Amino acid sequence: MPPVITAVAVAGSKLATAGDDHAIRVWDWKQGKLCWTHSGHDGWVRSMALSLDSRWLATAGNDGRVRLWGFSDGELIAGSQQHPAAVTALCWIPNDDRLLAAHFDGSIVVYGVPDLVPVDRWSHAGADVRAVAVLSDPPSLAVGDRSGTLSVYELHSGRLQATVRAHRGRLRALAVKDGQIFSGGEDGCVSCWSCAQGEWIERWRLELPARVNALLCLESLLVAGCSDNTLRLIDTASATVQQELSGHCGSVTALASAGPCGLLSASFDTSVRYWQRQGTQEESP
Repeated sequence: MPPVITAVAVAGSKLATAGDDHAIRVWDWKQGKLCWTHSGHDGWVRSMALSLDSRWLATAGNDGRVRLWGFSDGELIAGSQQHPAAVTALCWIPNDDRLLAAHFDGSIVVYGVPDLVPVDRWSHAGADVRAVAVLSDPPSLAVGDRSGTLSVYELHSGRLQATVRAHRGRLRALAVKDGQIFSGGEDGCVSCWSCAQGEWIERWRLELPARVNALLCLESLLVAGCSDNTLRLIDTASATVQQELSGHCGSVTALASAGPCGLLSASFDTSVRYWQRQGTQEESP
């Protein structure tokens, strides 16, 4: 049976997927061809992140380990020591060969690359961290957890800068663009936050009919992947849903940009779908 897909990453025609069968696969999604596959984890793969130059693919999940792969050839570059708690989210620190991993127990570990040796770590006050995102100016880390709290840390020191109660229930998704933070939660809401005089202010809130599992900034739009099998394209200026994309038959779990007019979505239905801006889609391998 095909695996449930919970993580995707894209660079050009190459698509990386992973999920509940513990395997990492990279496809040429335009040709429908499998380029390489490895079973490098001992548990469900929950997150993956591609370096800015597309050289390295980082993966992590329930086994508490982070692994680093050559994206082009699938070579295993390094593996981290095992952490007692699952890794729930990964992100690269821009303009810096460092990788950040968030864990179910609230631990946040920064790894040097390519050896994946921890160079810094700190503890988030909340448990079950599901989402992290890095802001470049000022260098900050946004963290979302089970309580629905959005926390913002100074990136290099780990000092807590701000906390706001963003959602009723678990905060599941974060995205950042132009100094703004977008958050999505189990309460079915999407919020936009911006910083004014050191305080994070909610600029708008949009209620959707289903839980928000994933967010992606796509030009002037924010894409929300939802538990009712639907993608919603939100205009960030007007805070309105511009388009709904239906085609999955399971919760949408992950999103990735595929060029200026394309979008890839993964789902519990074991498929990845490619969408063009007008809403047509094709199913990938």
